[in-house]
Amino acid sequence: MVLSLPIRLGSSALGVGRATVRLRERSMGFRPAMAAINPSSSGENTGRGALIVLEGLDRSGKSSQCAQLASYLESQGVAVEAWRFPDRTTAMGRMISSYLSCQTDLDAAAIHLLFSANRWEKCSLMESKLKAGTTLVIDRYSYSGVAFSVAKGLDLDWCKGPEAGLPAPDLVFYLDISAEVLFTNKPLEMTCMNFALLWEIATN
Repeated sequence: MVLSLPIRLGSSALGVGRATVRLRERSMGFRPAMAAINPSSSGENTGRGALIVLEGLDRSGKSSQCAQLASYLESQGVAVEAWRFPDRTTAMGRMISSYLSCQTDLDAAAIHLLFSANRWEKCSLMESKLKAGTTLVIDRYSYSGVAFSVAKGLDLDWCKGPEAGLPAPDLVFYLDISAEVLFTNKPLEMTCMNFALLWEIATN
């Protein structure tokens, strides 16, 4: 199922007009889970929290929309936390940070597994938060990791394999933005990310 609707992005995101949000159902071998965001009259959650994921290219507005969504849910009495992957505060996250800042050179398969391990590092905490009734709004999840690695030439099924068993998102939003707008607003310095790779992901 795909639902498309225009949303207004603030200046902190793109500084331009609109992007498209798509709600997509994806099969990644996740562990299925049902969620309920049920704030009670006292403002406390009465059910399991929801796992909400926002995906999209860099500078598509994910961080801004995550923050706004989390703020809105909190205003409605929902216990909510905003997360992002990679989480650079963990052991795996620090290795990823070194790679992204060009301090470490890793094989494409190795870095893919490292990004996946970063999500698994947070799996237990994620599940405990959800069971306790806290909704998680996450900036990037498994979809980004698979898409980037496949664009580097790795096999799709192989890339999906390490994600099997992670908690299933209850809702996935994909912020779609044209390649032209993306590169108009992207800074010239792109750290280790190959420009041609980013273009391939943007246009396919």
